Amino acid sequence: DLRSNNGNITSNGQIDDSACDGDCDGFNSLEVYANNNVAFNSDVGAINPLDHLYVNANATTIDANITTDGYQTYDTHLWIGDSDGRTVTLRSNYDNITFNGPIDDNGSSSGTNSLEVVANNNVAFNSDVGAINPLDHLYVNANATTIDANITTDGYQTYDTHLWIGNSNPDYNRTVTL
Repeated sequence: DLRSNNGNITSNGQIDDSACDGDCDGFNSLEVYANNNVAFNSDVGAINPLDHLYVNANATTIDANITTDGYQTYDTHLWIGDSDGRTVTLRSNYDNITFNGPIDDNGSSSGTNSLEVVANNNVAFNSDVGAINPLDHLYVNANATTIDANITTDGYQTYDTHLWIGNSNPDYNRTVTL
């Protein structure tokens, strides 16, 4: 675990699983806890994917691609990209990717950055995307995707997945806007 009770956690260098040299599935995992902010400014799992990644913070900036073999869970407000504009890819080779906090473009204006989410299992959006600063585009490829939030982009949205809209709780009705 990486923990900061009162400060930020910033990764400016690449993060990989140290268990092998580019030819094995993830053995080690990373959990990041910060009462302030977290930043991933370089790729995670580009050579050796981690088993899983869990992030719990006030806000998290992702300006790089992240690949895990297992799940990725974000209990944080995600800010995608930088002021120059880029496409960030979050990929789970064998498991789920879950977003429990809002997602916004980190560019100086809306539509600067894009997000691609690829999971060999399921994806869940449990909080709004683009409510403050919309992404340029959003692409999702997964077995199934649950959308229990509103999603706003300046450009296209593509879902190569079975979409499940709303929450499975029959006492909770929701209208989702895409």
